[in-house]
Amino acid sequence: MPQRAPHPALRGLVRAYDGYDESVPEGAVHHGIPSTTATVILAFGKPLDVGWLATPRRSDTFWALASGLHDAPALVHAHGRLHGIQLALSPAGVRRLLGLPMGGLGAFSLVEHGELPLGLRADDVERLAAAPTWAARFDALDAALLSALAQPGGHEPRPEVGRAWQLLRASRGRLGVRELAGRVGMSERHLGSCFRAEFGLSPKRVARLRRFEHADALRRRGIRLSDVATEAGYADQSHLTRDWRALTGHPPTDSADFRFVQESPHPTGQG
Repeated sequence: MPQRAPHPALRGLVRAYDGYDESVPEGAVHHGIPSTTATVILAFGKPLDVGWLATPRRSDTFWALASGLHDAPALVHAHGRLHGIQLALSPAGVRRLLGLPMGGLGAFSLVEHGELPLGLRADDVERLAAAPTWAARFDALDAALLSALAQPGGHEPRPEVGRAWQLLRASRGRLGVRELAGRVGMSERHLGSCFRAEFGLSPKRVARLRRFEHADALRRRGIRLSDVATEAGYADQSHLTRDWRALTGHPPTDSADFRFVQESPHPTGQG
């Protein structure tokens, strides 16, 4: 896929721009995997048709999609061609570029950018789609996101909650909630409520996503699954497989599922 790093002013907010243009069988359904980043997808030519594995008969269409954290796979219904740009936003990126905390997107919610305080508008997406080259599209995307970045921002999250997020990421999901709360100086209950409001999921569920991300990175390096399970902090390979099925809809031995930006090789901003 064509890729490019975003403008330096967006560092820590947005991961690399990932373009895609794929011909796929009519009626194919692909799985979008969860991650610890918010997903933005800009569709060209025809809107993206997306739903959830838990409700496979229900889906909605989007030209500019934003999705918060979720710990179940999304279903992407292909209609012959998938064409657009994918982005992964850090929590700071959601606040600065979409105009609300990541938790404001809601777990298991899919939102059109027109419903958000900031984000990309219909004319932005049309301009990107009409650009003659991927380089021109990425230039236009830089301009649109820098325009959103220039808008007045809302309040910042509590420092303790931001610190808890950073600790969970750095530990690759291995910190328990009690230890996490102690490190940031909050009660478990208070941390849980503040954390969910800011990020959309509890610390325990975000730790699960972070552990999965680490395991997926190890798997893609060719490490055998029993060693992946040990290194990533699972009780055993069976535990890894159960978690993997719940999060992706596939066993870890099946790599045929469609990957969005969550499996990009570029590092995710932790701002």
